[in-house]
Amino acid sequence: MDGNFSRKIDDGIEIRTREPEEAEGFLSLLDANRERVTPWFPWLAGIESVEDMIRSIEYHQRIFRSGIGLCVGVYMSGEPAGMINLGGMDEEARHASLDYWIGAEFEGKGLITRGCRVMLEFAFEELGLNRVEITCAGENTRSRAIPPRLGFTHEATRREYIWLGDHYADQLIFGILAREWRAGL
Repeated sequence: MDGNFSRKIDDGIEIRTREPEEAEGFLSLLDANRERVTPWFPWLAGIESVEDMIRSIEYHQRIFRSGIGLCVGVYMSGEPAGMINLGGMDEEARHASLDYWIGAEFEGKGLITRGCRVMLEFAFEELGLNRVEITCAGENTRSRAIPPRLGFTHEATRREYIWLGDHYADQLIFGILAREWRAGL
């Protein structure tokens, strides 16, 4: 895939590929939410500086250009509000996974749900995927509320699968097929 990905969701709300010059804004957002986000996404703990964030953004740009994933920023009034990632793409089996996080001050506004709808449309209609899944910790109540809103089916629970630093948590697996997505439109 060439270029950038950008979709307007609503007035003042958009999702788009992130740019290195936005690294400071995304690092500030991550720092303000680090305690509540890194238990679910431990790899984010390794992003501690603007340079680390630039490397992360450039990595995700390469992944997008290679056609094997898409990580977008969620923006509200032009400011970083969160991220949505379509990753783990298997070109032969035509499936991928979707994950997301949002800053605390932006919760409850439907940004992630609406952003994920756009990402699913991209996955099924433009990339031709057959399946997308979302996995999350069972105790992450906000995150696990999103897949049913999008038409996903709870397919399995991996008991005590995730280590959260001081205890194990169950991992919930939700899936949606292209035909189910289209039927729900």
